[in-house]
Amino acid sequence: MLTSLKECQYPGLTRWMSNYQGPSIGGQKRRFQKGGGEILQFALIVPVAILLIFSFAEFGIALSSKAVLANASRVAVREAIRKPTAARVKQVAKEAAMQVKNATITDGCITINPADPSITTSGQYISVTIDCPYQLLVLSKFLGKSAITLPVKTTMRVP
Repeated sequence: MLTSLKECQYPGLTRWMSNYQGPSIGGQKRRFQKGGGEILQFALIVPVAILLIFSFAEFGIALSSKAVLANASRVAVREAIRKPTAARVKQVAKEAAMQVKNATITDGCITINPADPSITTSGQYISVTIDCPYQLLVLSKFLGKSAITLPVKTTMRVP
């Protein structure tokens, strides 16, 4: 029988036995039980990290949609320089912006200046502005808004 820990042949066992406090009795905590600090940190960090990842993705998609709308306004101005009607210019702008999924593009979102492009003469400027609401996918619950406005304006000189 062991009379002291120094007589033991196994050094790992002596280390364990020196830390052993016996079984848990009543409400006493065990020596080897860990606290919930790691779980609390995980619970606080993960939602913030997920929100950041989704916000980066959301704003990337919105920026891509704005680039598509900018291209649509350029196409509409080029069509306006050819002197068609304002309805034709708006139709061309809507057709060019069909790739944008979360934006509702109506005739009211598209503004042509001058209102009738067929009366422009050489040297004048024609501008097409597209102000359409873009529906947020994920961040609408956190920002309190369901949509943001993506304004795009293109101006060209009539040759």
